[in-house]
Amino acid sequence: MRVSVAFSSTKASQSGDWDRLRNSSRVGVCNIQVHYHLFSLPPDVYFLSELPILMKAGDFIMVAVAALLLCFLASIYPASKAAALIPVEAMRYE
Repeated sequence: MRVSVAFSSTKASQSGDWDRLRNSSRVGVCNIQVHYHLFSLPPDVYFLSELPILMKAGDFIMVAVAALLLCFLASIYPASKAAALIPVEAMRYE
């Protein structure tokens, strides 16, 4: 999947690159909800009339970093157990 983001050189510091990246990264159901407001909330229960969605690039980056960190931490224990094995002993009894 190829994602292309066009950055304008004018007023780049005022509006910020993250805003343009956020606007270009809206996909799927979130994009539809942001533009067409398909999912409404019952007004007698909630103070909001529609489901609010705010996508920030920092949130996506934080989730990706946390997932990589958890995968790394989960691999330490099995790797230490495998490193403690002697291959000849493991193959001898098979």
